[in-house]
Amino acid sequence: MTMTSLDDRAQIHDLYSRYCFLLDANDLDGVAGCFEPDGELVIVGLRSFHGREEIISSLAASADKRSNHYVVNLWFRTLLHDRAECAASFILWRPAGSLAARGTYDDTLAKGGDGQWRWQKKQISFIWKDPEYEFGR
Repeated sequence: MTMTSLDDRAQIHDLYSRYCFLLDANDLDGVAGCFEPDGELVIVGLRSFHGREEIISSLAASADKRSNHYVVNLWFRTLLHDRAECAASFILWRPAGSLAARGTYDDTLAKGGDGQWRWQKKQISFIWKDPEYEFGR
């Protein structure tokens, strides 16, 4: 791993947290802004969504069944001046107080010309899902 500034690490941590808060608030434009314009959201075993518009459409379809999102254990696999590869664990918690799902993120990030970190590719792998949990249905 190449060391970069603590500011880069802080911005990436902020990106993961911002994603959860925006998704839980159903701010889909805000969530889409966490991705590069040509970014990709991959739900392993389901499908891939390319570009911000497709990502927004996929998330809009799941709005009525969405659980609260929590990200833990962020790991910087590589971190260069404008590119990063990170992994993290996530849990999805229903507002009623039960676990909906848990899994991992395996992500590629890019630092844009504006100095902001965004996902180029966000890959979601479920380790466990409640049988009633469905993404985008």
